[in-house]
Amino acid sequence: MRRFFFSIFFLCFEILHADAQKLSIKISAPSAILINAKTGKVLYEKDSQRQMYPASITKVATAYYCLEKKGEEWLNQIVEAPRECLTLTSPDSRGSDVSLSYWLERGGTMMGLKPGERLSVKTLLYGALLQSGNDATNVLAFHCSGSIPKFLEELNIFLKEKGLTHTRFTNPHGLHQREHVTTAFDMALLAKEAMKNPHFRAIVKAIECERPETNKQPASRLVQFNRLLKRGPYYYAKATGIKTGYTSLAKNNLIASAEDSNRSLIAVLLGCEDKKERFRDAIRLFEAAFSEKKVQRTLFAKGYDRFSVEVKGGKKPLKAELAEDLSLTYYPSEEPNVRPQLQWDALEAPLFRNERVGKIRLINSENEVLKSVPLVAVEDVLPTFWVLSQRFFHRFRILFFSLFMIFSIFSAIFIVLRKKKSAIF
Repeated sequence: MRRFFFSIFFLCFEILHADAQKLSIKISAPSAILINAKTGKVLYEKDSQRQMYPASITKVATAYYCLEKKGEEWLNQIVEAPRECLTLTSPDSRGSDVSLSYWLERGGTMMGLKPGERLSVKTLLYGALLQSGNDATNVLAFHCSGSIPKFLEELNIFLKEKGLTHTRFTNPHGLHQREHVTTAFDMALLAKEAMKNPHFRAIVKAIECERPETNKQPASRLVQFNRLLKRGPYYYAKATGIKTGYTSLAKNNLIASAEDSNRSLIAVLLGCEDKKERFRDAIRLFEAAFSEKKVQRTLFAKGYDRFSVEVKGGKKPLKAELAEDLSLTYYPSEEPNVRPQLQWDALEAPLFRNERVGKIRLINSENEVLKSVPLVAVEDVLPTFWVLSQRFFHRFRILFFSLFMIFSIFSAIFIVLRKKKSAIF
């Protein structure tokens, strides 16, 4: 039994609706998401649109924006740590009229910068992303935009342009403020983009780095806080980054990335009660995705699905079939929504069996062509007698015209000669 298709609209209706089977995993984080880092496809989510306090994963946004705005040449520039970037306040005073939103807190994580200390932007980026230095983040923001308030204005515009619609940052580092919020979904989008930057990617994957001697301090080491990258009970060999975060109100947050030969993933976990649980949750998410097996779905089959169209000058409509099965291979959690697009070649009789006559393309929701398979004629389509007659005349029209002209000339000569002969007699 075969299926015949006479209208492309029927094809679209038949295939477009595909529901991916999200991964089923039990985790403790109240808000979480797992995405494919290449495509952005959501593989798992748990209350991922809920606004939460980000804590130090804010630094991902700060560092990424600095790199995007200033470029590679900025990395080796030597800058000075202004005193205004290192001002301290108490947690109780934060948010009050006597405290600015970006002021630092006693007891918060620091790189340990001193007023007037001179060091490279690259070292500050390591200090912000590895050591989670609130002071380093302030200095980066200041030198990126000329002032921290100006930086925050630019940063929030940048984040909106990147699609982070439920995020608003009131400081560069993530120390608690009531209006300083984001979502797991937004941070996954941001991390996906940030990990495309080679300098960002290299920094967040590093285990440690040297902090060179400066005009204020001797050389030292900056150490990674992400335990997925460090030897120990939560070490994960496939991990590639990126950032932890904690405040007493935000609790324990994590953006993590991992990859194997087939897949690149990003997980975001917000609000974990236990700082160790965020790493366990991330590993659970990664392992569930990496262990998922691909499936193959045949959408149109060779010899089963037939397609028909009228052919110019043909005795009958063309019947065509696929040169091979049109199939998709994908992970169940990433089953794509696709629509077929039937494209016929310029068709004119005669057409012969197995001749290519068109193609079917599968297009996803991003308008990308996933696959294309040729269509071939099932049987010959011969031209009508009228079409053959027209073509015969068209092909030999010059010959016919030439013969007609020769005949006309000879006829004219014959008539002239005959008249002369008659005149003589």
